[in-house]
Amino acid sequence: MFVSLPKIKTLILLTFVVISGVLCAQSTKGGLDTTQIRILNEKTKNCIDSNNDSALIYNRQSLALSQKINISNFEAYSHKAFIFIRKKRYDEALPAIQQAVKISNESKSAKEQGKANYLYALWYEGKNDLHNSLKYAELALKIREKAGDTMQLINSLSQLGRIYKENSKLTEGLNFFLRSARLAEQIGDSGHIFSSYINLGTLYQKTNDNKKAMEFYYKALEINKRDNDTNGYAICYLKLGSLWTTEKNYDSASYYIQKCVDLHRIRGDKAGLCSSLTKLAGILFIKEQYNEAIKIYDEEIQLAREIEDMQFLKWGLSGKAKILMKTKKYPEALKLAKESAEIDDHKLDYSFISSTNKLISDIYYASGDFKNAYTHHVLYKAALDTILAQNDVKKQTELKLSYEFDQVQEKQKEEALAKEIENNIRMESEKKQRYFLWALLGLALVIVVIAVKSYINKRKSNFLLEKKNVQLDSQRKLLEEKNKEISDSINYAKHIQTACLPDKPQLDACFDDYYLLFKPRDVVSGDFFWTAQVDNKVMLAVADCTGHGVPGAIMSMIGSILLNETFHVKSMYSPEKVLKELNRVVKLTLKQEGDSTSKDGMDIAFCMWDKELNQLFYSGANRPLYIIKNDGQFIEYKATKLPIGGTTALLQDYDLNVIQLDKGDRIVISTDGFADQFGGNKLKKINTKKFKEKLVDITASPSEVQKQKLGEYFDNWKGHLEQTDDVLVFSFKIS
Repeated sequence: MFVSLPKIKTLILLTFVVISGVLCAQSTKGGLDTTQIRILNEKTKNCIDSNNDSALIYNRQSLALSQKINISNFEAYSHKAFIFIRKKRYDEALPAIQQAVKISNESKSAKEQGKANYLYALWYEGKNDLHNSLKYAELALKIREKAGDTMQLINSLSQLGRIYKENSKLTEGLNFFLRSARLAEQIGDSGHIFSSYINLGTLYQKTNDNKKAMEFYYKALEINKRDNDTNGYAICYLKLGSLWTTEKNYDSASYYIQKCVDLHRIRGDKAGLCSSLTKLAGILFIKEQYNEAIKIYDEEIQLAREIEDMQFLKWGLSGKAKILMKTKKYPEALKLAKESAEIDDHKLDYSFISSTNKLISDIYYASGDFKNAYTHHVLYKAALDTILAQNDVKKQTELKLSYEFDQVQEKQKEEALAKEIENNIRMESEKKQRYFLWALLGLALVIVVIAVKSYINKRKSNFLLEKKNVQLDSQRKLLEEKNKEISDSINYAKHIQTACLPDKPQLDACFDDYYLLFKPRDVVSGDFFWTAQVDNKVMLAVADCTGHGVPGAIMSMIGSILLNETFHVKSMYSPEKVLKELNRVVKLTLKQEGDSTSKDGMDIAFCMWDKELNQLFYSGANRPLYIIKNDGQFIEYKATKLPIGGTTALLQDYDLNVIQLDKGDRIVISTDGFADQFGGNKLKKINTKKFKEKLVDITASPSEVQKQKLGEYFDNWKGHLEQTDDVLVFSFKIS
């Protein structure tokens, strides 16, 4: 149905009269004064980002003028609150927020009420009050959703995303920033698009999706090139530098972070300089340039104290403490680490709590205070468990897919809308041409018939669509619940399996110089390792159970439990006797006697190292033992070519090798997962020969470097292919 030209003219005339009346009313109330207030508020807004002092002067003039002519000035009070929050002068910001709330309640303006609650959330956010900042941010969002103001809605979504991000609630933060990005893209607001992309990149980086993070950071850099904002460049450079550091490309990381440092020095941005200096010092630490790194940390700590930024201060202190520990300056390192931990004591940043307690534990351990080392190791593990419980990777992946799918749908909707508008314009033109040819009554009749028919068809279609949507929604929810139950069960199984494996303090007590490369193919692993110690004798086992994933993990738990029983209850130490007993109890446990067709079992290398005699006693079931001498000579001790369990005889004997060790000998035992990995240019297995050659090639390096090189070789060979099997390599050196 179309509006006639006379009606359009009448509507325009009425609108003009209303606008004129409003302008006349404003003129009567304040005249030039109200115009001056609007100009001052606009000047305040323009100066907030670049010059807070000038903004404050304009704001005071605006408030003084509004008080003089006795009118409400919500905008001025909201500007005042925002300026003082930016300056972290929270006591001065609070009265301005309260006045803004009072004005918004009197005016009953949804826009003003949304802004007032947004400011309250901002104030509580600055005070590190998570509960109240979320409370007011969610209230502001609810008001703005109802009002339908897209720009204000984007601000609230970004605020909630930021609050959750700063409090390590990654899934919730990702959700709100994805919504913010979609809205900003729809209206083409480059400032909010840039902010959303940066925050999305940060959150994806925290979930270890570096490829997605890199994509958003470079998108943000392209957006900023159009706006040419130096602050935007600094943010992009810092983020890219951090990401390249994660990727271990330290040249690219140094390039971007140095550009960021230079920009912040030019701009005089102390907070930004703190952030970039922290990253630069971190790279110097990795390169073992400790003196240069300490100088950078000292500058960052001094700046953080000047601007009273506790976040930068705690990271600077902990970073410097790590270097001091590395250089064996334990009392100084412990003092800085504890000061860092006390700063964060009330914020519940579990990631930082975890890393700081790990640092303090390591310092105590290195300095010989094992009691305090254990106490802080327990705190570190507790914080780590909390982080694992909070980060639901599956849910985050669904949100990523949802965002990409929604983008396609939005594009389709826009194309359909464009076609619909084009068709409407064409139809309108045709109807105008026929306007004088058709009788009014006939046109009205056609419109009524079409409208009724369309209404009936639409109701019928809506009913069928709604019914279908209800069915699909029910099926989707059921599938999500089942997936979550399975995912939660597997993740908890991983927690139990990890707890059963020897931890670092246990390995450190047995071996002075060692490395462990452990890469499960799935969440849980069919490979496991086991160790124990009695007097001067150290027991070590590396096993590869039948299967991988959940079935393999069940077998690995059985193997670990039976080894504990053999050692702690039956007091059996000699490797060939341990394997014979292990084979017997595995077959009995899995009921493999008689006509059983079960082939479940494990391949295992078991050795006992007598430190006093410097002898190694080794027995293997399908898994050999390698020794690499100081001169590079490679010696392999063959295993008995029978597994543990399966079709093996109930009382199966295994060969024993007694080996006299020399100082500098390196012992290696492993499962077959490393050698069986497919990849390389010809998509073939690494094979045992290449594995042995790599072990000899890296043997001159320190243990941690050997582990790194072995892991990098494996990852490079695998490339984009999936991991074939669980991987476990354990090596120790005779000192």
